Amino acid sequence: MRITALIVAAALLSGCTSSPVRERVDLGAATADAAAKAEFTVVPEADRTPFPTWSTSDLDGYAWNTTNLGHAITVVNFWASWCEPCRQEWPELQAAAAGHPSVRFVGINTFDELAAARGFIRNHPTDYRHLQDPEAVVLRSLQGMPNSMLPTTVILDRQLRIAAWKSGPVLRGQIRRALGAMRSGSVSASPATR
Repeated sequence: MRITALIVAAALLSGCTSSPVRERVDLGAATADAAAKAEFTVVPEADRTPFPTWSTSDLDGYAWNTTNLGHAITVVNFWASWCEPCRQEWPELQAAAAGHPSVRFVGINTFDELAAARGFIRNHPTDYRHLQDPEAVVLRSLQGMPNSMLPTTVILDRQLRIAAWKSGPVLRGQIRRALGAMRSGSVSASPATR
């Protein structure tokens, strides 16, 4: 099966203001497969940058801001309802969340329309909150990593700094290994298996 990677670089270059812009770029099966198999990049503690301070609302309209994260290790997944790799990784994220009850999971719906995002969540419910960022303000502000590809997943340490990141779809085992590498202070080189 051929996987199409989605890149929203056109939005970054065009300076769009109110409507989401998507450019679908076929990276080829080999490149997309490599992105899926790649492990998280674990950031050494001295090089970690803070997650942006940010206020928004969740998909139900309730106010939310960065202080809601507290001091928990948090997996943040950037996704869109139109993003096929986002849909493919969805069961893996749900399994990872269920398997790590002490880790907070948050979804950030980006470059998407609210009605489409709500419809997707209605058909694919989760046990964690999904926030609105239609103009990808947060994704575009991330430092030290590619910040234009969906899906993208970052893991925040207890100080709300980016401790690990991965562009492209994730597997539950990749999340588990990244969390383990963060705790041990080393980068996992395990193969990408579930």
